[in-house]
Amino acid sequence: NKKRAQADSDSDSDDLEKWVEKPPPTTTSTVPVARDSWMTDPLLLKTFSKERKDNTSTEKQNYESYDPAKSTRELNPYWKTTGTGLPGFKKPNEFNDDDSDDERLAKTFASTSNKASGSGVSRSWQKRTDDLLCDKKGSANMSIYSSESSGDEELVPEKPTSTGKFLTDQQMNELGAKLLKAEIMGNDDLAAELKLQLENARKDRAAFKDQKLLQPTTHNSKIRKRNEDEHVLLTRTDERGNTRPLSQASRTVDERELYGGRNARKKQKRLETHKDGERMRYFPDDDKYDIKQMFEREKYTSASDANLEFAKIAGKHKNPNDDLDDIFADEVRKDVSQSSTDRREMQRAITEHERLSAQLDNCRYCFDSPKMDKSLMVSMGEQVYLALPWHIGMQSGHCTISTTQHVSCCTQLDEDTWSEVNDFRKALTRMFAAQKKDVVFFEIATRLSRRPHLSIHCVPIPDEQAEMAPFYFKKAVEESELEWSVNKQLVTLGGRDGKGLRNCIPKGLPYFWVNFGMDTGFAHVIEDEDRFPQNFALEIIGGMLELDPKKWRKPQKEQNSIAKVKMFADWWKKYDCTK
Repeated sequence: NKKRAQADSDSDSDDLEKWVEKPPPTTTSTVPVARDSWMTDPLLLKTFSKERKDNTSTEKQNYESYDPAKSTRELNPYWKTTGTGLPGFKKPNEFNDDDSDDERLAKTFASTSNKASGSGVSRSWQKRTDDLLCDKKGSANMSIYSSESSGDEELVPEKPTSTGKFLTDQQMNELGAKLLKAEIMGNDDLAAELKLQLENARKDRAAFKDQKLLQPTTHNSKIRKRNEDEHVLLTRTDERGNTRPLSQASRTVDERELYGGRNARKKQKRLETHKDGERMRYFPDDDKYDIKQMFEREKYTSASDANLEFAKIAGKHKNPNDDLDDIFADEVRKDVSQSSTDRREMQRAITEHERLSAQLDNCRYCFDSPKMDKSLMVSMGEQVYLALPWHIGMQSGHCTISTTQHVSCCTQLDEDTWSEVNDFRKALTRMFAAQKKDVVFFEIATRLSRRPHLSIHCVPIPDEQAEMAPFYFKKAVEESELEWSVNKQLVTLGGRDGKGLRNCIPKGLPYFWVNFGMDTGFAHVIEDEDRFPQNFALEIIGGMLELDPKKWRKPQKEQNSIAKVKMFADWWKKYDCTK
């Protein structure tokens, strides 16, 4: 075995040492390898490229031909309404405060002449294309004297007409200068035309001024009202309708306590109310007023002021551990500045005056109010007038008695006015008694703090149903409010045991009263004003006469008012108490 293994190893070594001749190199032609077609084709997927992609002509044509006014996909609604894509707006006023009266008259005359002539001037907010072209070329503004041809050396004015254009002072001066120049140059024809045009302009100017003086514009009246100072007496009205002038202390302000003054940022001090276990004062301003002044301040303070003060104190309190006694005892000790209190009172009085002025302008019964229909008036006395209601009445002959001055209710009338009201009532009672009818007078006085206008309704009813009218009203008034009330539910008016309205109802309380002719009636002090609507009595009369509920729930305006006023005036002639 050893000899055989040694022989194998010798043969392997002989094979390794054997030399072999290398074959000569053969020259082969190198043929480029061709790529497959799928490798050279462009990619189907989109990739980023630096080449600028130009818009096609079709997209540009579609964009230029797009009309937003006709497109159904346009989201701007103003393209369909106005056609411009912008909301419509009111043309601004042509007048300015800085313009003189002549310039205002010139602008007004120009606008009226354009409307009368029916000129086709565009009212759009956009500027016309010809104006844009003129502005780009730098051409000067055209005047009324410029000629149509640019080759003429001298200006040829337009021929004057009877309705010439209104000229301002500057334009008339220019026209006079041209007239003088034409006379110097010896051009008689041009001078005659300019002179005629100047005379016509002066005539139109004078006639237009006279017309505007007779009919002043609303703009001039607004400027006049704005320039005038209004001096009024500031008053305060409580919940009962009692009006009092603002105290003198409330109309003066201490200059030292104005904003930025020495005492402006001082904190409110808490004064001592007790000393050695004894009370010295209740409020910090007790030392400033005597008993009479304190009584007046307490008398003029209403429940609304107390409720407002309560809400103010409760809203500013931040300590949750204090009870109500601690809150108010600590608050009333603060020394409030007198000027701040007076300033607050003055601001309230100004607000109340503005609200009252607006209410007087919208009152249906005041003579100076534009809301009053004077064609409904039948008769007028010294302080009282008789008129028909603006709506369809409950019965033929339904009328109202009111005062020329703005008074809230009958309890606030003076003796002369109340006597005149009774004279009208007596005359109406006699007039309807001749027609075999009875009369129901009633008034509802609520919301006296809002200063309503006095209105006493007079509704005639047949004699057959007049006997049951007191029972209807008595039952309705007793069921209108709660059974337990502070005031007496029904107060008898007239008769042997009855008294007058002004003696039974305290001044300042809301009430309802009804009288059946001049004999008897009832009065009721209203404790809950929400339960007494203005059509309370009309509803009772309508239910008693079995009328349509629309007459008192939704009254409609009287269409044939003039004929009814004439008919009522014929009835009233024999019983007129104003003659």
